Amino acid sequence: MRDTELPGFALRVTQGRKSFILEKRIRGRMRRLTLGLYGPLTLDQARKLAAAHIGAIAQGADPAQVRQDRLHEPTFADLTAQYLERHAPRKRSCRDDQGMLTTHLLVFRTRKLTELNRNDVARLHAKVGETAPYRANRMVALLRKMFNLARDWGLYHGENPATRIQMFHEASRDRFVQPEELPRLFQTIAAEVDPTVRAVVLTALLTGARRTEVLTMRWDEVSLTRAEWRIPQTKAERPHLLPMPHALIAMLRRLHRVEGNPYVFVGQYGVGHLHDMKRAWDRI
Repeated sequence: MRDTELPGFALRVTQGRKSFILEKRIRGRMRRLTLGLYGPLTLDQARKLAAAHIGAIAQGADPAQVRQDRLHEPTFADLTAQYLERHAPRKRSCRDDQGMLTTHLLVFRTRKLTELNRNDVARLHAKVGETAPYRANRMVALLRKMFNLARDWGLYHGENPATRIQMFHEASRDRFVQPEELPRLFQTIAAEVDPTVRAVVLTALLTGARRTEVLTMRWDEVSLTRAEWRIPQTKAERPHLLPMPHALIAMLRRLHRVEGNPYVFVGQYGVGHLHDMKRAWDRI
């Protein structure tokens, strides 16, 4: 049913449904824009809305395309897929990122990027922080990085919702092994029944390398004859050569090598490398 007052404005009637529409030629192409249902939207309201769209079209806008873009705009799930494919593999903390994306941040998965705001992030940060304040802070840092990358990749053009979030206080850890504790510590390590655990802990103690660097040590990075370990990429983004004590070299020689597995400290069932030493360290 065409309007006699406003060209292009009409009421479209189908079985059980009446909708106000606007049909206009935009850049040589006829476009139809649904304005809303008759009932919730009155005739006067719909006509004013149509007039506003006609004015925008006259100034070069395309309301129909804007609506299509909004319907197909990226979700957080789309950004997650892009992040895990294009950026996460470069990070040594990739596994931690995947863990947060599949647990705490899963609640955002279906949300469009433009729908997420600072309040959403702050509320989730507070909820996670009730039991894990450090992890809540890391989660916000991950979100901030992801939205910065989304802007670089052209997926998002708004303000980063993970900025200006009040982080939880992180107390500095200043507890160190004391000289009088060292004999008991080494006795406990020597009594550990798992030879891999013994080797991991001693490697960390005697080289000063980071936990992730130790757990991902590869045989092709270690020279047992020259007693040295070349870490190809440290947190400072450069290689590092470490001397290894002969006692540690002797322990590494006794470790069982898994054919086809390049890692020194192999994971469960001989696959990959060890990822978690928490239980063993707590026991020690």
